[in-house]
Amino acid sequence: DRILAFIHGQGRPAWLVGGYVRDRLLGRSSHDLDLVVPEGGIRLARELARAFDGAWFALDDERDVGRAILPGDEGVPVEVDIARLRVPDLVDDLALRDYTINAIAMDLSTEGAEPRLFDPFDGQADLQRKLLRAVTEGAFRDDPLRMLRGVRMVAELGFRLEDATYNLVRRDAGLLPSVAGERVRDEMMRVLAAPGAWQH
Repeated sequence: DRILAFIHGQGRPAWLVGGYVRDRLLGRSSHDLDLVVPEGGIRLARELARAFDGAWFALDDERDVGRAILPGDEGVPVEVDIARLRVPDLVDDLALRDYTINAIAMDLSTEGAEPRLFDPFDGQADLQRKLLRAVTEGAFRDDPLRMLRGVRMVAELGFRLEDATYNLVRRDAGLLPSVAGERVRDEMMRVLAAPGAWQH
């Protein structure tokens, strides 16, 4: 909450996206935050680190993506990834994400107790239905690792793959060898660590 209050206090547009928003809506705890801003992703990561006595580094200079690693409660660090919007419009940026339940944005610039949500692809309805659905037909061609990420989320969350999304995975499964081996390894380790992974 202190981190979100700091970002709100900057007076600049910023949106929480991805897993933190999904987990918050599901009532699950999360120690990783993903933010998008119109500009200055690396700069905001640096400012966060200074404000909370943490560390920061640039994840991608060209795309203006930075990470702040901040001290958290009970010794568990909080990682905050901050990226510049890939396209000028927030909805178009959300359309570039993997699954609808990860394409919900929470506006941190709004006043009031409950931030405004942007959910252009009905991700909240899919959360209620426990359904994993690709945002677009090309989601896995954009990043084939998303297919493994889907398997992990099915195992972790107890969701099921939507039929059309399952067909996309079958279509694009041959693209997985094009992904860097360390990325596949890291995702596989998370899949295997998930409760009930053997069932999937």
